[in-house]
Amino acid sequence: MTRTIDIAHVYQNGDMAAFLMACLTRPRTPWQPGWEYNPINVLPHNAATNRAYSGWNLFALMLEQDELGTTETGWLTKKQADRLNVVIHEQATPALIHYVDTSRQWARSWIVYNLSQTSGFKKPRVRTHFWDPIQRVDRIIVRSRAKVLHDARCPIPHYSPMDDRIYMPDRNLFLDSYSYYRTLLHELAHWTGHASRCNRRLRDIGFSDVRRAREELYAEIASMLLGMELGIGHDLDNHTEYVRSWVRILNDSDKEIRNAVATATKIQRYIKQFDRSSERPSRKRKGNEFCANAQPVD
Repeated sequence: MTRTIDIAHVYQNGDMAAFLMACLTRPRTPWQPGWEYNPINVLPHNAATNRAYSGWNLFALMLEQDELGTTETGWLTKKQADRLNVVIHEQATPALIHYVDTSRQWARSWIVYNLSQTSGFKKPRVRTHFWDPIQRVDRIIVRSRAKVLHDARCPIPHYSPMDDRIYMPDRNLFLDSYSYYRTLLHELAHWTGHASRCNRRLRDIGFSDVRRAREELYAEIASMLLGMELGIGHDLDNHTEYVRSWVRILNDSDKEIRNAVATATKIQRYIKQFDRSSERPSRKRKGNEFCANAQPVD
């Protein structure tokens, strides 16, 4: 009998903290020049619709890809495979994902299979040119109009909610450009918490406050997702000083973990509105729509 990865198992057994930390502590390699980079397909996605999964389904499928030892991020249901004349291998490991609509009290589940365990899938044609990841992040920063100040005397990168500015050490103090932009994305995630954006009440948080641990977790999850999607990778090494405080929060309550993922997803979407190199155009929306129902830190 094949093993089925079920995201509901994570909730039922209370091991959400370990589940999330396993995702965060796996380094994600940045895109390297020399081959084509497709920004749409770097996150677990439905191969039939090209839409990325979100929330806990995304994390569950990321871990399953690691377990399978594959870099393939496409997934299909049996029905979709049959429609596309794709053959699912006999020993393929299914993954069970869930969608829950709390407002309508409605839930549904699907069994999906990774493309690495199938044959016959014809990948859609993609554009032959994509933005260089570094240029792409640069343009996001410019379009966001975030105020970024560089100072060699700045020992630790940080966002200040008091003057609404991101403070960064000089670029030449970073090991490479990817490290610089990964750190900058982390601070940009904090920047979204300003009262004029997602309003997470950052000005009320003390440095040793337990709410600081929550905010750091939100920013780290969001920057990980953005780093993967934009092609600059993710590495926890630069943020190890926060791990202990995260663990204190993570082991406290499953509700905390669900809130962290939901909030980080809203941060990711807020920042992505400044990206104009996306494959698919989206309708114009006010920035605060991306933070609808975002929970402030309290």
